Amino acid sequence: MRVSVERQEQVHEVVGARAENIAPLRHAVAGFAALNGASDCELEDVALAVSEALTNAVLHAYRG
Repeated sequence: MRVSVERQEQVHEVVGARAENIAPLRHAVAGFAALNGASDCELEDVALAVSEALTNAVLHAYRG
C-alpha cells in the first residue's frame, strides 16, 4: 500500500487493521505534518503517536 500526501487540510485513508498498514500510514501522517510545518521534534512525536494508535487498533480492533 502506498499513500501519497500533498499539501491539504486533512488525510483520509481507509484500510484494514493489519500490521502491514502501520508503516505506510505512519509515513503518510508524518509527511502531512511535515508539509504543514511540523518541526523535527513534532514529527517524531506524531510518528510515535500514530504508531501506537495503529498498533492498538491492529491488536485490539477485532477481538473474538
